[in-house]
Amino acid sequence: MSRLLFLALALMLACASFALPSLFSYTGTTAQPTAAVVPVNQMQLAADWVNFDPAAYPLRAVYGLKDGWELGVGYTPQSALDAWNVGSKWQVPFAPFGAQTALGAVYFKINEQDLSVTQLYFVGSKPLIEAGEISPAISANLGVNWTQIDEDGDRDSEVREFASLELAFPNQLTLSGELQTRSSIDSESLWGVKATYPWTPTLTVEAGVVNGFTAGSDNVDFFLGLAYTFGQSAE
Repeated sequence: MSRLLFLALALMLACASFALPSLFSYTGTTAQPTAAVVPVNQMQLAADWVNFDPAAYPLRAVYGLKDGWELGVGYTPQSALDAWNVGSKWQVPFAPFGAQTALGAVYFKINEQDLSVTQLYFVGSKPLIEAGEISPAISANLGVNWTQIDEDGDRDSEVREFASLELAFPNQLTLSGELQTRSSIDSESLWGVKATYPWTPTLTVEAGVVNGFTAGSDNVDFFLGLAYTFGQSAE
């Protein structure tokens, strides 16, 4: 597996769709944040299988520290390239066009290599359409991130825009899709599609495809996982 592809995996540990931990350790869609955060004193745990070669198993936890403030941590066992990350997100009192907005930061490190990633982001989320009897509620997310890769003392940074849509059906099935602009650190534009469904009030199953997590690659990988919530739903 390429280094950029693994990098994308590990950073995903810091994220959630409609407030489940995404493949990063912050609330978001597949690999992008939304402006939602975990409620105060709630803990969300998630684990996924990603069909890299060899397979990777991102583990992450997100906790609501205060109203509008969450902390996420993650660990990814994957052959000889184990990695960890930590991140935080804060909702901010800035509501253009009625959208909820948030600022966030993520730091990621591969244990066996002199490689780290720092990412800062700003994102806005807004409901667009309310749910009908059979039609889904639709929400949109729009944001920008600054990502710096530090490898053996050489630093490369880029600014990229991203957007995602979330469709929440009356039967509680949620679908999301996302796209991020391509930059010099991407082989392709980053994109992902995910479906989540609450098997029980506290246990959610998810499945999807993604071509990276912080950097888009030429490979498209399938993932399958579970998320467990202690407490109320995210907001």
